[in-house]
Amino acid sequence: MTFEEKIFSKYLFNKEKLMEYGFLKVDNSYKYTTYIVDNSFKVEILIKDNNVSGKLIDVVFDEGYNNFRIKDLQGDFVGEVRDEYEKVLIDIRDNCATKQYFVNQQSNRIVKRIKEKYNILPEFLWEKIAAGALRHNETNKWFGIIMTVLRNKITKIEKDNDLVDVINIKLDNEKLEKLLNNKGFYPAYHMNKKNWLSIILDNTLEDDYVMELIDDSFNSTL
Repeated sequence: MTFEEKIFSKYLFNKEKLMEYGFLKVDNSYKYTTYIVDNSFKVEILIKDNNVSGKLIDVVFDEGYNNFRIKDLQGDFVGEVRDEYEKVLIDIRDNCATKQYFVNQQSNRIVKRIKEKYNILPEFLWEKIAAGALRHNETNKWFGIIMTVLRNKITKIEKDNDLVDVINIKLDNEKLEKLLNNKGFYPAYHMNKKNWLSIILDNTLEDDYVMELIDDSFNSTL
């Protein structure tokens, strides 16, 4: 995970706040420039589709500087560069973005709709696991759980190494078996595969359809 992914994971940028902070809009992106370490390094931050990339340029040599990204490379100088770059990112985050529950925006839209319909929010029961349980407010049973995992944990394709949000929902066996033959549905991750299936919340399926299935899961736990 990069510096940028670590700091901005689960944050949603506010375009107006970006502009107020000093970002310039370039086509469909937002670009910000500043200097660190006594103006020795130029920082360029680019935000596009809520994804952040950044680079450092050594002002004296007018070339990119990437040593600060090498975890095993230590020392006072590289440590100072690394710390100041992180401070820039954190300041942008704190002034221009809002904390979200999950990595994917579809996940956050779905959580909002569950809150509006059932007055239920995810419960984060484990300190070191990015997972929010959805618990029925009458029976106290789970009707879903949203987890942030590596995509290859679901697809079983090694090169799929990006972080995604997955929702597990409970359905009757007949419907579950039919859905598993369709795009967007997978055997349940960390749940009983006879009663549960997984959906990656990456907009493969429409929000309305996902909510219909969540409704089925909710009703099955009454």
